[in-house]
Amino acid sequence: MKNRMFSFSWFFVFVILASCSREKIGISIISIETDISKINTEKKIPCSISYANAQGQNVFENMKAGIMFKGNQSLAFEKKSFSIELKENVKMEEMEADDDWKLNASYIDKTFLRNKISYDLFRQFSKNNIAPTVSWVEVFLNNSYQGLYIITDKMDVKHLGLDVNDTSAVLFKSAPISQLPASLDSVHNSLSEYVMTADRWSSWSEKGRKELAEDIYFNQRYPKFSERDKHFVIYELTDFLHNTTSEKFSNSKNGIDSLFDLENIIDYHLLLLITNNGDGVVNNNYLYRQNLNMPYKICPYDFDHSFGRDGDGEPNPDNFIDFSRNKLLNRLVKTNAFNYNERLKEKYYKLKKENILTVENIEAMIDSNARKIKPFALKDGKKWRIDEHKYFQNTDFDNEVELMKNWVPRHMIKVEKYLNEL
Repeated sequence: MKNRMFSFSWFFVFVILASCSREKIGISIISIETDISKINTEKKIPCSISYANAQGQNVFENMKAGIMFKGNQSLAFEKKSFSIELKENVKMEEMEADDDWKLNASYIDKTFLRNKISYDLFRQFSKNNIAPTVSWVEVFLNNSYQGLYIITDKMDVKHLGLDVNDTSAVLFKSAPISQLPASLDSVHNSLSEYVMTADRWSSWSEKGRKELAEDIYFNQRYPKFSERDKHFVIYELTDFLHNTTSEKFSNSKNGIDSLFDLENIIDYHLLLLITNNGDGVVNNNYLYRQNLNMPYKICPYDFDHSFGRDGDGEPNPDNFIDFSRNKLLNRLVKTNAFNYNERLKEKYYKLKKENILTVENIEAMIDSNARKIKPFALKDGKKWRIDEHKYFQNTDFDNEVELMKNWVPRHMIKVEKYLNEL
């Protein structure tokens, strides 16, 4: 009897250990070999990349690839973000196979969570919503530990479902559709002149500067601006948003819902409300149209300015997002075209009933993701000292996670107040 009990005990331990072994026991690793001195923001330089998954299995080694810095203001930080392009499609973690990948340094968001939770929420709002898929990797550059990175797929023609055979398909990054139509030319010309003279682009070739200057304000991502100029789309949208009468804006045949997918816009509006992402009001999103028969939609990106902190890392516990800067959202609310306000409230309470937009669910998302990356985030913090930034002095990963969790219930009260007063 004693021997049988002993055997059963070891069998029980074996089952537990076997089940644990199926879970992630580590984190993916990307190793990059290249001439660091030649990495730039204009074009990718050759490199070789090796990738091992979270279970420690080598998926590929020394694959030829290209690498460049990515980002705008974040380029000033010591820890850089990268864009990499492999010679073939590869699958990383649960993400779809691809050859284009973004390695986000997440220098400001020391939790490494804000982007992932924002994008996951947006997809939970509707199966039709598209947002970047997020995982985490440790990056080594020429065998030197570079830190913990957020890896995301590139929002491009493939991921956004654009029909390349349809000339109406288009993609803009941070499209200036809230700008006054009469100001588009002057702002664009001013930025173009800045590109040609600023030290920031002094290392670029003259050809590269000219190409950037031609499209710097409109940020046309598809089709390539050099192949087809689609800037007129922005002029048409801004003219409609700013200059149409309320009657035309709300017209059932050719009003605002013939231009924009209002279900998608409602979900983006809610995402901004829940995350309090001030940068996302007029920036930090992709505007795209899949084909002639589809309206324009929005896809979010770069949501580290959220959940209680600004984009520069400054705490913003009492701020509430200002939608007056977004001409589309502001006018939809002001006119209540197509019963927009009622639909916005209905969608919020529907998602709340489904336990998506609840404090409990959002805090659970924060907790589950934090458990996965905590040791790696702490390791990153030792290399890129968290207290070197004034807003992160006297804090650590656990405190930052608690900041998010404490902020959520207070902010959700404000969200419901906003919605109920529409």
